[in-house]
Amino acid sequence: MYIGRFVVIGRDSKGALYVGYRVSGRSQPNRKIVMKDGVASVVPKDGVQYDNPFVTYPCFRQAGDCLVASNGSQTWPIGEKIICGSPVKDALTLPLLALEFERDQYHTPRIATVADYGRDEAWIGIVMDSKIEVRKLSIAPSEARLIAVYELTDVTQVSIASDDPDSIAEELMKLPYEHPICSIAATMRDGKVVYAIR
Repeated sequence: MYIGRFVVIGRDSKGALYVGYRVSGRSQPNRKIVMKDGVASVVPKDGVQYDNPFVTYPCFRQAGDCLVASNGSQTWPIGEKIICGSPVKDALTLPLLALEFERDQYHTPRIATVADYGRDEAWIGIVMDSKIEVRKLSIAPSEARLIAVYELTDVTQVSIASDDPDSIAEELMKLPYEHPICSIAATMRDGKVVYAIR
C-alpha cells in the first residue's frame, strides 16, 4: 500500500512519548533529512534539484516542552504558537486551517503531530480538501498511532516495538508501506531532545 508521507506518535514500553516522521515518495526519491540548529528539514540529496515547492520543508522541531513533527511548512508556525503560550489544540488547528492542504494536483493533506511532555499529552491533526481534524489521543505504553497523506487519513494504530529513537527511525523505514525514502524519530529525556535520522 502506498500511503505517502506519514507522522507517528507513540509511547515506548516505559510510557515515554515519542514522535516520528517518514518521507515516502514515488516522484522525488533522492531526498534526505538534515538537522540544523534544532530543526530537521527534508532536502534534496547533494547535487539533486527538483522543480517542486513542496520538496524542501521543515519536518521536526522542539517548541518548549513539546516536539512537533509534520509534512510541511506548518511545522514552524505550530511550534511558534506553542512557544507563545497557545494550547496545543489551537497551535495545531490554526496553522493547518490557515495553510490548508497543499495546492498540488493531488490536494495533498497537511499532517502534524505534537508530543506535549509538560502535560504528557499526544496530539495529531490533518487538513484535507474535505475535512480538518485535530485530536488528543489516548496512547498506552508500547502503542503508536499514525496518520498519512493517502489512504490512512484517519488515525490508525501501528505496531512499533522499539524504545529508542535510533531503532524507532529504523522501524519507520521498515513499516509495510511503499516507497520509503527517509525518516526521523525523537523523544525528550531530562528536557533534552534525543533523535535519530534514517
